[in-house]
Amino acid sequence: MQRTGFGSAFFSVILACVLLVACSSSNKPTQAELNSISSPQQWLTLSEQASEPEKSEYRLNAVRLFIRNGRIDTAQQVLNGTRPTTPNSQQEWHLLRAQVYLSQGDMTAAKHEFERVSQNPVHAKIANEYYALEAALYQSEHHYWLAAQSLSQQFPFASDKQQAGLQTQLWQAFDKAPETDTAILNDGSRNADFDGWVSLYRILTAKGELETVIAQLQSWQRQYRGHPGISMLPRNLDSVLADSGSMPESIAVILPLSGKFQSQGLSIRNGMLHAILKDYENKTQVRFYDSGRNSIESIYTEIQTNEHDMIVGPLLKSNVQTLIELSDHQTPILALNQIESGVTQENVSSFALSPEQEARNTVEFLRAAQVKHPLLLQSSGSSYQRIGRTFEQEWRALDEASEAVSETPQLSVETMGASNSMQKQMQRIMGITSSETRARQLASTLGLKLESEPRSRADIDAIYVVASSQQARLLKSFVDVTVSPFAAPVKVVVGPRSHSGPHSEFEGIYVGDIAMIADSENVGLVQQLRELSPQSGYSDFRLFAMGNDALALLPTLSALRHLPGYTVDGLTGALSVTPKGEVVTHFYWGQYNKGALTPVNG
Repeated sequence: MQRTGFGSAFFSVILACVLLVACSSSNKPTQAELNSISSPQQWLTLSEQASEPEKSEYRLNAVRLFIRNGRIDTAQQVLNGTRPTTPNSQQEWHLLRAQVYLSQGDMTAAKHEFERVSQNPVHAKIANEYYALEAALYQSEHHYWLAAQSLSQQFPFASDKQQAGLQTQLWQAFDKAPETDTAILNDGSRNADFDGWVSLYRILTAKGELETVIAQLQSWQRQYRGHPGISMLPRNLDSVLADSGSMPESIAVILPLSGKFQSQGLSIRNGMLHAILKDYENKTQVRFYDSGRNSIESIYTEIQTNEHDMIVGPLLKSNVQTLIELSDHQTPILALNQIESGVTQENVSSFALSPEQEARNTVEFLRAAQVKHPLLLQSSGSSYQRIGRTFEQEWRALDEASEAVSETPQLSVETMGASNSMQKQMQRIMGITSSETRARQLASTLGLKLESEPRSRADIDAIYVVASSQQARLLKSFVDVTVSPFAAPVKVVVGPRSHSGPHSEFEGIYVGDIAMIADSENVGLVQQLRELSPQSGYSDFRLFAMGNDALALLPTLSALRHLPGYTVDGLTGALSVTPKGEVVTHFYWGQYNKGALTPVNG
């Protein structure tokens, strides 16, 4: 019999749902003895000493364990030698045969046996396995909406341990169902439990303001009292929702307020003071500790003595790691730099306007703009290389995950040379050089003097520049004169590290930056900062915004972490938090038009 990969994939689903249910109709052995059996051979030995209907029941229990242990051929042999006499056992026999066929990849036979089971009402003993198998069969035929309904029906019969995995399967089925949106609106046949799952899915997987999801979840809990999904809500959600909006009473802030990184530390501190002044009625006590003057070890000892409720900082990555190693794993920490990969603690979150976040923001923007063939043009600086590596990884990962049969987006990568050679480099990259060479060769071959317009390559529809602001401006002018009139315009896109302010050469460039810089509503605040500190530049504004958001985010930090996808607005942008505690900033995007950024939506 031919075996397929699908059967083994869904076999694990069935195994997770197998229940070892002891027989209840025999007086010997005792119920306690039956419950202690863990070996299929024990069931077979016991069946040899029993008569019907117990004999078949014991053999079917042995089959369950053979299937669980992956001994499919043995399970099939035992099934073939079993002749149950009661309707319930006969139904169970067909169900186990369907599981065997499923594990062997014979979907036709599995479906046939399952239909024999479904001819009669399903008895409680096999209900868990029945709905799991039904869901697996629906998924094999890509009927994900129907599979979700089967999983919903399985919930009342599943163990507590199984139910956690069932919610994940439900969400995956909803995600894959192309008809989910219309079915949610039009399916009038679903029961109340399934309706509750659909509603919960829509709340937890949508994106929007945190206040909205809190209100929706509270309404959902009132509407669906007793729904199994209540126990499946994110851990501690009730307390998270109750505490949302509460500021810690005492906050310790660790920043370099002197020394080499004093400028960065002061910019962040000023942003925090701005957040405090905006909420001047709040009684929260904030104390600043100078990591430029004192070690993290001594600062942490002082923080423990002062019994702060929250720690924000430090800024330097090495200090972040030291603080995490010293921490008591109780006091919440919002680090102001990235945390080492693989380090995940419930009490530790991180907030950093990192190069990696810039790259991910740009991937999202270009995908939303239907860009198919971007060119990544990166400089050689370390932060530029980090952006480039992440952009390339994220873009190619999306390509690999794409199930589209049509044209697959492709990425080109080039390293930017010196400014004085950029024009020649762009002519080569855009295909002008090869076009001119072909024209000369054709003229030479024909022996004629030909007039021709060089044609630029047509397979690049966007250029993501990861370089200095000066290099980005210079490149834009070269792109404008390089693209031939026969080709479609090419988007030139830059992120914050290539954006230092308006300039005539930025005309037409797409820019992603923090809300404080890119959103016109914050013009007044930027002007105030410039008046207070005329030397301040865009890098200072970004740190100021980060400091403001770091404090302003604290009341909703835990809720956002348990509800990824939901956002609150800040000076850096729309802020969300991953389950690992990483604060993600979603940039504002605009295009320069007559010296001003005009908002765009991808």
